[in-house]
Amino acid sequence: MSITPSGTIISDANNNRVLLLDRRPDEAGPPQIVVVGQPDLVSRARNAGGGFSAKGLRVPLAAIRVGNKLVVADGWNGRVLVWNTFPTTDYAAADVVLGAANMTSLGTCVPNALESDGSNLIVAESTCNRVLVYNTVPTVNNIPPDLLLGQPALNLLFTTANNGGVSSSSMNYPSGLVLHQGKLLVADSKNRRVLIWNSMPTTSGQPADAVVGQPDMNSNAVNYTDSPVSGALGFSNPGPIACAEGACFVGDGSRIVRFSLP
Repeated sequence: MSITPSGTIISDANNNRVLLLDRRPDEAGPPQIVVVGQPDLVSRARNAGGGFSAKGLRVPLAAIRVGNKLVVADGWNGRVLVWNTFPTTDYAAADVVLGAANMTSLGTCVPNALESDGSNLIVAESTCNRVLVYNTVPTVNNIPPDLLLGQPALNLLFTTANNGGVSSSSMNYPSGLVLHQGKLLVADSKNRRVLIWNSMPTTSGQPADAVVGQPDMNSNAVNYTDSPVSGALGFSNPGPIACAEGACFVGDGSRIVRFSLP
């Protein structure tokens, strides 16, 4: 779920749709709802019952608003879709596709987290063990990113988990992203850690500056503290992440872990 000044965006993955509400959770009154990915609010078939297209979705895993654009991580279709104008009618067609050759093709990697500071677009591709950074929201289909984290170079053929070994520049199934106080945080799930860049990265393969959940950049043990269940400093499977006023909250399996930005 993503909350914006003008409403709420819900990635309804199991129903293969994204819901756009014109109310925030703290606002009274029934919301007006626009559905993306389905022709109406009672349909739920993958890809709206058809093939790959600019309208259908298959297990969308994240959605955010960037300015007046809507960006959706269309997870099991292996692509990111961009609507150049925020949809106001049901079943609107996307304008731009990333990660797939065109609107009728299947992509290679599963995108499962999105983030933006209003200009950059950041995409976590979990199954390809990397994070893509676009300096602006793309307006051209399948344009390559401006830089890539989690792999040693800007080469989209690089998809290996922990390429070169567990380090400050490797990843294994990144699945959470947040920008906060000028820092980029990535939940590096299967390395059981959160990586932190103290400022927005500017080069591909740039190493992280800090790590939470592990004693150093070369470790990835499950909950490395004494208690495998409740070790306050460790993680078992960190994923969704959010921050506010220097405090960060990470969904870690059946618990939420809070930590302060280092």
